[in-house]
Amino acid sequence: MAPPGLLAARNTHVAPAAAERRRWPAIEDATMPQPLWVDNLERLSESLLAQLARIRAGSTHATTKGGSLEAVVRRTLREYLPGYFGVASGQIANGKHELSPQLDVIVYDQSAFPHLAVNEDSSVV
Repeated sequence: MAPPGLLAARNTHVAPAAAERRRWPAIEDATMPQPLWVDNLERLSESLLAQLARIRAGSTHATTKGGSLEAVVRRTLREYLPGYFGVASGQIANGKHELSPQLDVIVYDQSAFPHLAVNEDSSVV
């Protein structure tokens, strides 16, 4: 289990195809416009799905494809999360000095979780 303030995703989940996606529910009161963030999230979702589809179509090598998919998810999280969150891949160390397996996407509070090491490939511990 990740410590408080730390969210780690072992496998990056990719949204289902556009036809299968659940649309944001419409606001019941017709006098109120839908919040701006609803439209922004819809456009972001469509953009991510298009990027991921291009990556999948462009490579048959599993490691290359997986690394590219993970990079898109990490970049997007960095762009949209508040600045005090860090986004990386790597391992997590616990209080017993045990390391987790390699994690594709790690979201953490930079003020509470300093890096113990940054590897040549920019992964962190």
